[in-house]
Amino acid sequence: MSSKPIMAGKYVSGGQRQKITNRPIRSDMGKVQYENAAVQEAQQQDYYRKKREEFEMVEQKMLKRINGTYEEKLEIQREEEAEMQLHLQQREIVKRRERELNQMEEMKMLEKIKYEEMLAKEKEQAELEYKQYLMYQYEQEQKLRNQNRQMEKEMQKLEDAESMNKFFQKHFAKSIR
Repeated sequence: MSSKPIMAGKYVSGGQRQKITNRPIRSDMGKVQYENAAVQEAQQQDYYRKKREEFEMVEQKMLKRINGTYEEKLEIQREEEAEMQLHLQQREIVKRRERELNQMEEMKMLEKIKYEEMLAKEKEQAELEYKQYLMYQYEQEQKLRNQNRQMEKEMQKLEDAESMNKFFQKHFAKSIR
C-alpha cells in the first residue's frame, strides 16, 4: 500500500497537490509586454545620465567642501542647513497629520462607543418597560381570574342556596290544602 506523499509548497493550499494551475496569477500578466530595443535603450540612457549627473553634483559638493573657499563652504553649510530645516518641517507636517488622524480615529471610536452605550441603555430601558408591561398585564389577568373565581363561588353559593330552597320547597314545604 504505497501512497504518494502530498507535496507542500508555496503554491499548495488546502492539502492539494502542487500544480502549475494553483500558482498565484501576477497582476501584470494581462498587460501587453512588448520589446523595443530603441525604447529600452533610450530609457536606460536616461536613467544612467540622471545617475551620472547626481554623482557629479555630489562630487562637486564634496570637492568644494574639501578644497573650496570660505564663502563656498559657508554656502554649502547654509544649503545643508536649509535641507535639514526642510526635512524637519516635512517630518513635523507628517507628525502633525498623524496626530490629527489619530485624534480623528479616537473621536470616531469615542463616538462609536457612546453610540453603542446609548443603544445599550435604550435596549435596557425598552426591556425594562416591556417587562413592566408584561407584569402589569399579568397582574390584570390575575385580578380578572380572581374576580371570576370569586363570582363563580358566589354563583355556586347562590345556586346551592337556590337548590336547597327548591329541595326544601319540594320536600318539606308542601301545603296541606
